[in-house]
Amino acid sequence: MSVIAKMQNINAASLAHISLLDDFIKLTQEKVVGHADPFVRESLGELLDSLRHERQGYVTLLGSSPMGKAA
Repeated sequence: MSVIAKMQNINAASLAHISLLDDFIKLTQEKVVGHADPFVRESLGELLDSLRHERQGYVTLLGSSPMGKAA
């Protein structure tokens, strides 16, 4: 497999992960708003922070890729 093909695979996987994380972030935000228990809300808020951090890692990976910059 060529370097270009590997980079395309990494970019495609990163985009798929970002999409899934976006869906999970949206779902978690909806659960936070709909939950009355402060402990659960705080726990879900911490989860959101973690998901956003993970998402940013994939965005950074795409941004560091020559192919990601070209897209």
